[in-house]
Amino acid sequence: MSYAIGQNIMDDMKYILVMKMEIAMAEFTVEVWATHKNLGCDDCMTSSNFDTFVKAEGEMAKLMVSTYFRNCAHFLIEDQSGNVLKEVVRKVNHNTDWKIEIARTQGMEFGVEGYNEVMGYDAESMDDGNDNLVGHTL
Repeated sequence: MSYAIGQNIMDDMKYILVMKMEIAMAEFTVEVWATHKNLGCDDCMTSSNFDTFVKAEGEMAKLMVSTYFRNCAHFLIEDQSGNVLKEVVRKVNHNTDWKIEIARTQGMEFGVEGYNEVMGYDAESMDDGNDNLVGHTL
């Protein structure tokens, strides 16, 4: 009876060792999504692979504070099997972001008046007497 118990313990130890080796050799993926991965949208902004969870976590932290990804809502780290190990979901108002982008485009085309009109500011520009338009700027 004691041989069987000892064999079970050895099998359990082998299993734990194999699992630790698999985790150590695992590849971790950092993904950034504009909306949310589970919505079915094809809006993954970036995806990078790392050999350790610590490196993946560091990259995720850098991406979250990056101005390029400021409008992204879903940051996550997955293992090779697709299991989500860490995720951050931010509330992002895409309507406001698009409004600002459209206003910038209108500002490039029509100047301050175009920008102010899209943003809902007083669209009447004031001339300061030197042919300089005065209005809201970024």
